[in-house]
Amino acid sequence: MRKVTCCGLGVTCLVGLFMAMACATQQTRRSPEPIVQKPREVLHVYFDFNQTNLKSEEKDRLTPTVNHLRKHPSWIAQLEGHADAIGDTEFNVILGDKRARTIKEVMVLDGVNPEQLVILSFGESRPASTNANEAGRSLNRRVDVKVR
Repeated sequence: MRKVTCCGLGVTCLVGLFMAMACATQQTRRSPEPIVQKPREVLHVYFDFNQTNLKSEEKDRLTPTVNHLRKHPSWIAQLEGHADAIGDTEFNVILGDKRARTIKEVMVLDGVNPEQLVILSFGESRPASTNANEAGRSLNRRVDVKVR
C-alpha cells in the first residue's frame, strides 16, 4: 500500500486493493462542476416566461424525487437552471440560478437535506430545444434535477 493525495483537499488516502474505489472525501465534496457520471434520474421542471415561481403541477412532479432523496441521504441532486434565449446572457444566467434556488427551497421545505442539493445555472447556453419558436423556448425554461 502507498499513500497519495487523491482529492485535491490535501487528504492522504491509502491506495492498494481498493484502488478502484473513490476517496471518501471525494464522494462527499461539493463542487459546482456538472455531474460527469450518469445520473440515477433526471427530472425536468418547467417555468413560465421570465418567471421563477413554481407552478403547482410542477411542484407535484418533484414529490418522487424528494422521497428518493429523503430515503437515500448519500444521494446528491444537481439543480441545473436554464432559460430561453430572450434577454441578455447575464440576465438569463441569473434567471436560471433563481429557478434552481426555487427548486432547492421547495425540496428543503419538503424535508430534503440542503447539503444534498447543488445549484448550477447555465442560462441560455444549454438549450433543450430550439429558441426559434415559443414551443421550443418553453422547453428551455427549466431546471434539470439530476440525482446521483
